[in-house]
Amino acid sequence: MKYYIFLILTLIVTLNACKMNTQPNPLKINTDELIGISTPFEKWQEWGYPETLEGTDNRYWAIYLEKANLTLITRKSEQRVVHAQLGRKGYLKVLNELP
Repeated sequence: MKYYIFLILTLIVTLNACKMNTQPNPLKINTDELIGISTPFEKWQEWGYPETLEGTDNRYWAIYLEKANLTLITRKSEQRVVHAQLGRKGYLKVLNELP
């Protein structure tokens, strides 16, 4: 009996950990495919209009697109995506590590 209780608790903890580490992907966007593409201005209507995020400077533009739950960091001089992720959290660390 103790074994089954332990097994159920382990399963619950594991499922909660997985749930906490995933971000909603309402538009089923593959973020890996966005790296290196031109800033996707044509997608604003579908993905949401960009909200400029903290850390944006004369080299990089960090934006959040609400409808897609997507954060992009683009290099302004090239208008190329250098980082893409679901959700907002964690982008600032990435931005600060860029050259």
